[in-house]
Amino acid sequence: MGEIIRTVGMRYTHAFAVTPDPELDGADLRVDVPTSGDFTLTNTGAALILRGKANGALRLSCSRCLEEFVQRVEFPLEEEFDLVADSDAPQPEEIRAVDANDTAPVIEGTVLDVGELLRQSLILEAPLQPLCREDCPGVEGGSREASAAPDTHRPLAGLAALLGDPESPEG
Repeated sequence: MGEIIRTVGMRYTHAFAVTPDPELDGADLRVDVPTSGDFTLTNTGAALILRGKANGALRLSCSRCLEEFVQRVEFPLEEEFDLVADSDAPQPEEIRAVDANDTAPVIEGTVLDVGELLRQSLILEAPLQPLCREDCPGVEGGSREASAAPDTHRPLAGLAALLGDPESPEG
């Protein structure tokens, strides 16, 4: 990658397939199949632009029934890294890419960590409230209040019953 960083206007296209590593699976991400795709790096002179797309599958727990399921995801890859002259380098014209993300950089100098880039992108693609299917009924065998269908005509009917409203179906 050193050549593209030094050459303004240069483009580099790369296809990839990253196999999930079970040891790297954590609470934030469980990948089920290899994540694959492609990206193009472009040196604009001031920045290194990464654009592409990827797809994979995440193993998630349904937020209603708590069952695990696999969800396919397809997502864009879009990153921009500033190009700066490295004052510590042996040659004064040495250029390096700088990642603004200090805690989990995906590029350091001339090394792009595709695995870390994909991990971060997959975390962003994971839904906040994953559903195994749209009509998931939720956890079976819960309490009557938890499993009862909400009153769509009187959304605060439960509160009314607690307050002793005579029009409440429970009061």
